[in-house]
Order: sequence, then structure tokens, then C-alpha cells
Amino acid sequence: MHKPETRRSLRVPCSFQVVHAAVVVLVFSLLFGGCQGDGSGYAAGDPTNTLGGPAYTTGDASIKIAEPDPSSTLTGRVYDKTSSADLAGATVRINASSNTAASSAIGAYVLTGLPAGTFRIEVSKSGYYTHVQSVSLAIRGTLRLDVGLVPTNTTGGLSGTVINAQTDAVLEGVRVVVPEQAAVVPLPPGANTSPVAEATTDRLGRFTLNSLPAGALTVQFRHPKYRSTDALVDIKPSLVSTQTFRLLFSTGQVEGTIQSTRASNPLTAAQVSVLGTLVTSVTDTAGRYALEALTPGTLILELTAAGHDRTVVTTSIVTGKTTTTNVSMRYCLTAVFGTVHDTNDVPIANATVSVPALALTTKTNRSGEYDFGFTVRIANPATSLTVAVDAQGYATQGAVLSLTPGQRVRQDFSMYTMTGNLVGAVLSATSTLPVSGASVVLPALNQRRVSDSTGAFNFFAIPPTLYQMNVQSQGYSTVTTYVPVLAGQTSRVTVTLRL
Repeated sequence: MHKPETRRSLRVPCSFQVVHAAVVVLVFSLLFGGCQGDGSGYAAGDPTNTLGGPAYTTGDASIKIAEPDPSSTLTGRVYDKTSSADLAGATVRINASSNTAASSAIGAYVLTGLPAGTFRIEVSKSGYYTHVQSVSLAIRGTLRLDVGLVPTNTTGGLSGTVINAQTDAVLEGVRVVVPEQAAVVPLPPGANTSPVAEATTDRLGRFTLNSLPAGALTVQFRHPKYRSTDALVDIKPSLVSTQTFRLLFSTGQVEGTIQSTRASNPLTAAQVSVLGTLVTSVTDTAGRYALEALTPGTLILELTAAGHDRTVVTTSIVTGKTTTTNVSMRYCLTAVFGTVHDTNDVPIANATVSVPALALTTKTNRSGEYDFGFTVRIANPATSLTVAVDAQGYATQGAVLSLTPGQRVRQDFSMYTMTGNLVGAVLSATSTLPVSGASVVLPALNQRRVSDSTGAFNFFAIPPTLYQMNVQSQGYSTVTTYVPVLAGQTSRVTVTLRL
């Protein structure tokens, strides 16, 4: 017997049927462009392009595909940092603008439609310290940021020691600052940095800051020799936290000893300067110097010291290091001394002795002695110097000296007079006997002499020149003659008178 075939039907959920029908319509529209469209360029069922994106067309039919929203979202929770309780009514603000959100009863907040980038977030509520933080949002991203606010009536303290990170030496004079609104490191650009508290480390590197808002605070450390350092410190309510902070050098220094070529003695009070700056140091009694807080790189040092040539050296400064630069400075002074006398070895007092090239002068004493001491500077390389002497009535003398630094050099001078003498006698032409009482006159000097019983006369220390001399005596004819007088010499003349 033939059994009738039994047919079983598969029941498809209604939702699947709807989706399946929609897919079939879509495919049909793409394959047979225009049969379901109206020529408007929009997809059937969307005649006004309400999907909000560009229309992609195949044949006479088009489909509008929406682009994703590129904006970002910031969400999170605001709570009391000391009790962890939710905070309602806190204001979350973006970049100090009007773009704000208020936290709900459970402390939740959300800011939508934000562009991608880095922003300054401020979270504030009456009775709490304002929290300031930088956040970065990605395109179409959602960032969760939970913020704990510290009550303004909750404070703590910070006590610490600041040391050198390289040597562990304690650092005196470091400025320690807690800036206003310091919540996160680094502080956002433009954040108010007025200090909430500040202190300076003592000679043991210690500092204490009191009445700080509890929570995470930025503490700034500043010193001219060290890198500026910011540290994030968690301040505990009603407690004083104790920490050690380490700073790295941002500069270098140079030190050394300055010696003289004169017996290799250390130079005291030599000045060492960084050329082109106001940084300077003076050597101590051991010739030592030190220059600190120097910019790393190559520096030129300029050295000056009494009795020594100006010296310039180059040195290298390394961050956090001490460079040793020892320098030997050339001693360039010598002493010149001696006596001044005339050709008869008679000392000449108050004579002027000079070194014209150096504008040095001195005077001889009653014994004709002079001494410059170590004041005569010798050039490098050494050259000869002229020493000159002048005295009234004497010819100027000079000597060229080859001087050696650090030595005493003697130079004596023998001066001949700048005047001459005129001596003579008056005789009778008839008897060749002396004529006494004769008048002898030099009109150029307005000087007159009278011959003695031997007929002699003299003019001493008169300037050298050719003199006219007039001689007359009662009963004799006047005689006029010319007599040359030479410096340092005595001219002799005999005058014969006729009746």
C-alpha cells in the first residue's frame, strides 16, 4: 500500500524573515538599477537622503551610506578622595571654556562631541581643591577619567632632604615650591603657578612644607646649578610625609691652580674670568680658584695677575663634572737700579731716571741712587728697553738694557755737565806783566769779572756757545774778542791790552 508523503514545514522567526526580505530588495535594486527607484539618485525608501551621507549609485538606483561620527567622549566619576564618597554637582570643564558637565548624584559625568587632541581638564566643587589635569583624546575615542577631589579642610605636610644625584651630597639653597592647583605632573600649559607653599633647603639639605592639601601634589625643585625637577608627592591627611629628592647637575664647573713662572710660586689674588661673561674668581693664598654653574661646552678663561702677562686658555665644561685646568702665568717684571754721578764721581741728586716706553720715572736721592723695584714690565717675547737720565746742567744720558724677568739689573750713569768754563788772564802788551783790576764782560750773559793781582779771571758753569768778551782797563785800549765754550770743558784765553 502506498503511504501518502508527509510534508513538514520549517518555521522561520518573523524577524529573520523581515531581514531576509530587506536584503533581497537591496540586491534586486543593485542588479536591476532603476526598477525600484524613481530617478532621483536616492535609494528607494529614502527619497530625501535622510541617512546623512554621500549617495553611492548603481544604474538608476542609489544607496546612502552614513560616515561614522569622528567626535570623542570623556566620561568618568568624581569622588571625595578622603572618603571615596560620590560627589554630586562637581563641574568638569574643558580648556577653561563653557564646555562643561556636572556630576550626577552618583558622581558620574559625561562630555560628548569633543574633538581629538590634548585638553586641560578642571574639576571643581565648592569646599574642595580644584583638580587640574591634561588629557589626550583619540578620534572617536571614549576616555574614562575618575577624579578624586581633596576637601579644602584636609591638609598634611611634607618634610624632606634634597641631595646631589651623582654624589649624594646634601644641597643647600634649593627652592622647593608647591604651585597652586598642582595636581598632576606635568602641569598643563598656562596653569596658575602661584605657590601654595615654598621653602629653601638649609645647609643640611632639609626643608619642611606645612598645610598642604591632601592628595597628589606637584612639588618643584629649583637650583641654578641643577636641572629643574618636578616630583609627584602624595600628601596624607593630618600626616607629614618624609622623602628624599635627588637633583641632577645641569651645569659643570672648572677649578685649578695658578702658578707663576717666577720660581713656580702659586699666584695669590690672580683673577680668573670666563671671557665674555661676568663669571669670575680670585685665587686664594695657595693659588687655587673655582668657577661654578658653567654652561657645558668649550669656554675661554682669561687670567690676569700683577706682574704677569695676561693669559688666555681654553677648557671644556661637562655637565655634572668638575674640569681641572691648571695654568702657569709668565712673570714679566724686572727691577732696574743704580747710581748717577758726574765725571768726577760726584753723586747727582734729584736726577730724573725714566723708562720712556713704559712711562716709568723715579728720582735719585742725595747719594745719587735710584731703584725702580719690580715695576719694569718686559714684553713677551722679551725686548730691549731704554733707560734715560736727565739732570739740570748735564747732558741727557741713556742706556739700552736687555732685561730678564724676575731679576734685578744694575745700571749706573756718569754724566758730563751741560756747561763749560771760561778762564783767562789779562796782560800788558808792553811789559807782558799782569794787569790787575781789568774789567772782563760777557754781554750775552750780562756777567762781569775783574782781574786779580795776577791778571786772572774766570766764568764757571756757563752754557756752551761762542761768547763775545769785552776787556778794558784804565790807560789801555778796550779789547773785544770771541771765545768758544764747550760743554763739559774749560776754555782758556789770554787777553793783551795795549796803551
